[in-house]
Amino acid sequence: MNKKYMILVIVGLLSVTLACQRSKVVFQEGNPKAEQLDSLFHYLYAEGLYNGAVAVVDEGELIFKKAYGLANLEDSSAFGTGTAMEVASVSKQFTASAIMHLAQEHKLSITDDIRAYLPAGFPYEGISIKHLLSHTAGVPDYTTYFIDHWPKNQLANNKDIVAYFIKHQPPVKFAPGTDYDYSNTGYVLLAEIVENASGMPLDDYLEEQLFKPFAFQNAGFYQRSEIYDLKNYAPSFRWSTDSCRYIRPEHLPGKAYYFFLSDRLGPGRLSVNVEDLLRWDRLLYTNDFLSQGSKESMFTPVEYEGVDTDYGFGWHNYEDDKVGAVSYHTGSWAGNLSYIKRFREVKSTIILLNNTNSPYMKEIRNAVDAIVTAREMTPIYPSLKDRFSKLSCQQGFEGGSWLEGLNLDEYSFTAEEIEEIKDTINH
Repeated sequence: MNKKYMILVIVGLLSVTLACQRSKVVFQEGNPKAEQLDSLFHYLYAEGLYNGAVAVVDEGELIFKKAYGLANLEDSSAFGTGTAMEVASVSKQFTASAIMHLAQEHKLSITDDIRAYLPAGFPYEGISIKHLLSHTAGVPDYTTYFIDHWPKNQLANNKDIVAYFIKHQPPVKFAPGTDYDYSNTGYVLLAEIVENASGMPLDDYLEEQLFKPFAFQNAGFYQRSEIYDLKNYAPSFRWSTDSCRYIRPEHLPGKAYYFFLSDRLGPGRLSVNVEDLLRWDRLLYTNDFLSQGSKESMFTPVEYEGVDTDYGFGWHNYEDDKVGAVSYHTGSWAGNLSYIKRFREVKSTIILLNNTNSPYMKEIRNAVDAIVTAREMTPIYPSLKDRFSKLSCQQGFEGGSWLEGLNLDEYSFTAEEIEEIKDTINH
């Protein structure tokens, strides 16, 4: 294959994209930030760097809300702003809010020992609900054990995880309140505490106390066995170099746990759309669901002597020297990537939902942050190695000379990556 034809093939492949889906689009013409966002996401989608939905509020006004690409790659349904997606660890703020709501109703106290709400025989003395909320409990992880020992075709739920701790009693990582360690285990236990204190599972509690009363449109908790058949839903997909296409993540080698750990409540599993996350953002500026005191606790990093953390309850928090108090959380599970960031003093918010495991999500978050806070934005370039891996998979390229004809200024790469690509082609 000659160089000229090779470049034409690449240009053609890079220019073929699916039509951008724009249900319930919001684009504030004449607004410089909205225009920057529109330009950014048009580029990201055209380059194959972003598939999903985005919403941005600037100083209390919704200036941008659009969706791009496909929700379900198996049935080619469109991704809209009303399309729900699992938001992974963004779920933690909802778990924390359920705890705080129960505390407001005097059904628990965050200073309570967690064993008062867990089955008899649960180990680990001296851990409070507050320790779990702030990732300062030191509880051990469960994922390695379940990945190594759990039947791959059987769902593991919260009760199974609690039973594991009672039976095996792995040691704590540190004494409660002496260190910080981000813990999915802690939020599994919080979900169990919600159920014990309220008399209903976490998902039912949130439905009855939050989603239904405040008119959330498409919020719910699902298992991976059902999400590919749901309407107006975006299940996750990840790229497979073996099959040269996006596939269900649990079908990738060594990733079966994306299926059998999909039944957990607390650390993740909530599915929601950008419309409902915008509704959640607005609700948090009121005291209709959470009191001012509850929100202050959630948005304030916990303080323990010798513990360095930015985490409150369900949120990371920091002070920005330009816009003041900021609270945010990211989420990542099975190819779903989510982001909500609230600049609370200026009432600006960023919401991102991506269901194809974009390797550029950090750069995209930073770019949108820069636009919203009127800072200089760092350009985002596709990785040459990433682009080549997909093109070579699809085309079966031979010979490495075609690389010399590319405009490498349009890509992100290292010298080592170039050599890896050449070696791949020549062997």
